[in-house]
Amino acid sequence: MGFIRARIYRDNNARAEQHATSAGTGGAGYVGAQTCKALAQRGYLPITFDNLSHGHAWAVKWGPLVHGDLADADLLAHTLETYSIDAVLHFAAYACPAESMREPARYFRNNVCNTLTFLECMVKAGVRNIVFSSTCATYGIPARLPVSENAPQLPISPYGESKLTVERILHWWGRAYMTTLRRYRPPNRNGTSRLTISVLQGRARVAALRSSPRRR
Repeated sequence: MGFIRARIYRDNNARAEQHATSAGTGGAGYVGAQTCKALAQRGYLPITFDNLSHGHAWAVKWGPLVHGDLADADLLAHTLETYSIDAVLHFAAYACPAESMREPARYFRNNVCNTLTFLECMVKAGVRNIVFSSTCATYGIPARLPVSENAPQLPISPYGESKLTVERILHWWGRAYMTTLRRYRPPNRNGTSRLTISVLQGRARVAALRSSPRRR
C-alpha cells in the first residue's frame, strides 16, 4: 500500500506550495508503482507503504518506502501523522479469484478487515479523502459486454465479494466521515497510470460521493 506526500516546486527549485495527496495501498505493486511514477512526473513525492508480500522494494523508485502491514494500526497512524497525509489511494489487496475460492477467510481478513482498520486510522488522523481501487470482479459474469458502471454487481468469488463489501462500506463511510470518495475499476494493465491520474484530476468516470466539509 502507499501514500503520497505531494510537494510542488517552482522551476528555480524554491518551494511554491506544499500539499498532501496519496497513492493508495499497494505502492510497490504494479498499479501502485505506475501511479507513483505518474505522480512523480507531475511534481509529487510518493510515500509508499507496503508489506511487500506481493510487491517489490525495487519498484519503489519515486519516494520513500515504509515497510508495514495494513493490520498494524499503530504504524498506519504513525505514517499518516509523520507525512501529514491529506488523501489516500488504496490499492492493496489480495487479488486472485481462484485462490480466494480456496482461502476465503484470508481474503476477507485482508481485503475487508484490514481496510476497515485503515479507514479508522484515516478518520483519527483527519484524512477525509480516498480513491479506492476496486475490480471488475464485482460484476461476476456480465450479461453483456462491454460492462457498464451501472451493471448488476453479482460477484462469483470471495475476491469479488470482498471488493464489493468495501465499496458498500465506503458508501456509508463517505456519508459519515469523508469529504471526497472515489472508486475506479482498472480493466487491465494498459494505461493504468493515465487512468489513475485522471481520477486524481476528477476526469475519470468514477463514482464520487461528497459529504460535509473536511474536519481536522
